[in-house]
Amino acid sequence: MNFDTAIDPNQLEFRDAIARWVKEVGDKAESQGLEVKSTLGFNAGGERNQSFVKIIKFILGAANRDELKASRDFNGYGVMLIGISKGEVHGVENVPEQHPFEDFAKAYFGTAIPSYKLVLHTFEGKTLLFVLVDPPINGQKIYICSKNYQAQEKGADRLTDGAVYYRDSTQTKIADSVQLRDIINRLLGGNSSVELSISPHITNYCISNKKLKELFAEPAAKAAQEAQAELIEKEQENNAPNWTFPNPANPAKAKLKAAQNYENRIEECIQKVLEITLPRTLFSITNTGTKPLKNPTLEFTFPTKLRVIRLDDPSEVETVDVIPFLPAAEYPYSIVMPNWSELNSSFSISDDPARYNVLIWEPGPINPGQTVASHNELINILLEHAEEDVTIIWRITDNSLPQPLTGSISQKTLIVKNPLKLYERVSKRKRLGE
Repeated sequence: MNFDTAIDPNQLEFRDAIARWVKEVGDKAESQGLEVKSTLGFNAGGERNQSFVKIIKFILGAANRDELKASRDFNGYGVMLIGISKGEVHGVENVPEQHPFEDFAKAYFGTAIPSYKLVLHTFEGKTLLFVLVDPPINGQKIYICSKNYQAQEKGADRLTDGAVYYRDSTQTKIADSVQLRDIINRLLGGNSSVELSISPHITNYCISNKKLKELFAEPAAKAAQEAQAELIEKEQENNAPNWTFPNPANPAKAKLKAAQNYENRIEECIQKVLEITLPRTLFSITNTGTKPLKNPTLEFTFPTKLRVIRLDDPSEVETVDVIPFLPAAEYPYSIVMPNWSELNSSFSISDDPARYNVLIWEPGPINPGQTVASHNELINILLEHAEEDVTIIWRITDNSLPQPLTGSISQKTLIVKNPLKLYERVSKRKRLGE
């Protein structure tokens, strides 16, 4: 039977649901957040004391749980259900009120008393006892057993002065070194850890302007020859109007000028080619700790100078945008492209000249267990003349961190050596033909 434990045991109907579940599956219902006892005796004397010890041990163990782990069941509450087993409702008799229990338990709790309550619950005509321990909270103190209890009966529960009990899986026991570190981290406000990933689409660009000039020299010369012939044939020099916004459909005079000065547009055109051909680089961070990251800043240090390419929709691109020897619009005013830092993006490049290779990402708040990815950022990270295998150093700062988190990511780059391949991809796009 599957049972949804995302319920509040303080509510009567949900306590009923827990009781029905335990009656159906018995001890299999037990978890870090739930302990089941078929019955406990509360008659005066040693029987009652031994039952109290079992409850005290559970309360201490449940109160020392990790906040994140506890939150997975019963809204974080630790639940002990007494008086039921698989297929049978035993009930509990002579259940004491909370005050007598508190009087007995306070010596074992010491000065740090967990928050809990005893709740009587009627189910199928019998009385059950629920012990509900409040959800643990980061920054909460460690609850330490403060008195020995040694039972006379062999194998009976006992309590050890100075022991730190921890509810783990289906058992309450003295915390081991790993669990004790978790408890200490909770005392300090929780632990901070992350998992980072970068998609394998970081581009390694190894093309020089010299190569690009060579690439376009021959087609530019051909375009100039055709334009010159067209000018002569149609006498465009004398008859063409003075176009302010020339385009590929304008007179041959504009074509000739563009072909003769194609080097001026190489950088502009290769930028556009990159924008419509490169794959997206996706960044992802998962908060694997127990503390929220309130407003983290992630710095990625790359081995070489980097550029951030804002990817564009190829359907909005015309041939003139990617071919440098075609005439582009000559606007009567200068167009100032915004700096990357001025764009509406969670990514930026460091404005420190000495840190030209540092990419900054501000993803916003990240709660424990939450993953945030840059799905809304259509970007590619372009490295200039890098190796095929690169190591990226990352650093995270946040007001919630006592010190920065650091680490590294090994990554293969997508090497672009031949610009012809890029232009071949462009030529296959729709709406890019003349």
